[in-house]
Amino acid sequence: MSNAKRGEMSTTDVDVNARILPAVESEEESSDSDRELQIAFDEGLLKTDKLNYIVEKKRPIINKKAELEDKIKKLAMNLAWLETLDVEVNNDYLNEKVLSDDFEREIIFYKQAEKAAQIAISRLREMGVRIFRPTDYYAEMVKSDQHMQKIRQRMAEIEESKQKLEAIRRIREEKKFAAKVQKKAGFISCFVIRIVVGLIIWSCFFLLYNRVRVFYLLIQVIERKQSEKKILAEAVKKHRKGVKSHLDAMLNNARRIQDTEVGIKRSEKGRMREKSKRFRRMARDKKFGFGGQKKRSKKNDKNSFEEFATPGSLARRLKGHHFGTHVLKSRAKPRKR
Repeated sequence: MSNAKRGEMSTTDVDVNARILPAVESEEESSDSDRELQIAFDEGLLKTDKLNYIVEKKRPIINKKAELEDKIKKLAMNLAWLETLDVEVNNDYLNEKVLSDDFEREIIFYKQAEKAAQIAISRLREMGVRIFRPTDYYAEMVKSDQHMQKIRQRMAEIEESKQKLEAIRRIREEKKFAAKVQKKAGFISCFVIRIVVGLIIWSCFFLLYNRVRVFYLLIQVIERKQSEKKILAEAVKKHRKGVKSHLDAMLNNARRIQDTEVGIKRSEKGRMREKSKRFRRMARDKKFGFGGQKKRSKKNDKNSFEEFATPGSLARRLKGHHFGTHVLKSRAKPRKR
């Protein structure tokens, strides 16, 4: 029991300490801030009407002209004018208008610089110093050749990396385009294959249909022949018994059926021949004409006139003369009645 009580007491002490410590720290901080405020008030940094307001002290203006001139004299170096190129120009254009106008002030600066440059150039010419660079001037570079070689190598590496990236990008685009083309080609090939397969199926169907039809026609022909043979056999029997007219009618019917069968076979077998003949005939007619010229075929000419002219006849005598038909009629001999 005593141990349990001690444990409970220890837990309560810890809780109390945890609550008291923050309060003590806050009190210490407030006491420090109060102490700082008291010190500032004693030094006169705080105003009596507004507490907690720190007044900043103004820095005095420092302008030690004599000391600055002394420092300038110490820092000054007695060098020749060619090393410094210092030029003094009088400020005759300064006035109140220039001080308030920015554009006028810029113009004055430009004029001062121009005047100073003219003075410096005239002095340099008097001293014999060359101002302008000759045409064949060769100036050494500030950077060494090794450094420039490194720069060139780096630039070449950058250019090579750019070319590699461009080639990779081009290859990717070509792959994408090839995939699109392949997809379209696959679609077109599938469509063409379907059409070809459909045409093959339809052609097979038509061939099968034609064969079935021919087979059906052959069966019909065979059945007709068998029926005709039976009828012919019966007719022969009747003819033997004396019925001749019936036999003649049966024979005529058989001939007619044979003619129809031959016509059907010719029509079925000769379709392609007729088509080929038709095309051949058209080609020959186009090339050679329709059996010669039909126009003016019955008109008389020199050859036909000489063929019918006998020796001593009027046509032979009139050969080479051009007369009308009335002259020939007038000179012709009268017929004997």
